[in-house]
Amino acid sequence: MRRISEKVSPIGEIGERLLCYAFQQYSDKKQADYLKQESGRNFATAFEGFYEIFPYGMIAHFTANSAILEAKPHDAEQTTLKLTGIKWREEDSDSVPLRKFDETRRQLQDFAGSLGIRLHVEEMELQDLASEMKRKTKRGGKREWLAFNCMWALPHMGKRRSRRQVMEFLAVAKDLLADSASNNRGIVTLGDGGDCQTLKNCHGFGSFFESYMERYQALLESIELNFPVRLVEARLSMECLFIAPYVSSVTVMQTWEEIKEGSCDFMKGLGFEG
Repeated sequence: MRRISEKVSPIGEIGERLLCYAFQQYSDKKQADYLKQESGRNFATAFEGFYEIFPYGMIAHFTANSAILEAKPHDAEQTTLKLTGIKWREEDSDSVPLRKFDETRRQLQDFAGSLGIRLHVEEMELQDLASEMKRKTKRGGKREWLAFNCMWALPHMGKRRSRRQVMEFLAVAKDLLADSASNNRGIVTLGDGGDCQTLKNCHGFGSFFESYMERYQALLESIELNFPVRLVEARLSMECLFIAPYVSSVTVMQTWEEIKEGSCDFMKGLGFEG
């Protein structure tokens, strides 16, 4: 792996860049740290550009939001909404920080206000949310309509959380909606960018690795196709932020272990429909 890392470069052809990102931990650490730091400084701009140029995240969000709106009962309250963001315990301290919560909350509330909707936005850990909902039930709180939306391993997210965290989120969602004492109703939506259906049919690590890398090679080709040569630095920043974390050797091996354990099908594993 070290020999491969010595022969590839982040400014080479697509296949070379893919291998560079995959084996970056074995390459020049100073170069890798420099690329990560420089890209991180422009995270907000890179994120907005990536999200608007490439449809992966936008389609997933549009589909989930459409399903939620379609499922929402007509008697649900229209003028007041509550949005709770899950505060995850970070699994590593080396990742690029995402958009600040306070900034996101302000933007969401401003947009909701323009539509005449009062939006309450808060952030809490998953178990705290579950405990709060159960306390409301014990106090005889009114029935609520709940929407649980989870996006996982989509390129614009810049990092891949463990499947364990996703399973934990879905399990809590199912438990709260199935609680007969609360009589709550709702919907669970999941944007799964992990391509489990394809990967779980691989017969060995070789075919898995090839299939896994083909997917991100296609993504790199898509990025390069949409960027003129003069914007090579912007393209490089996007690749470092949104592609490199997914193809690192650590992530690849973690994914392979999860595939072997059979823990890749979230909805089926918890008994959800569709």
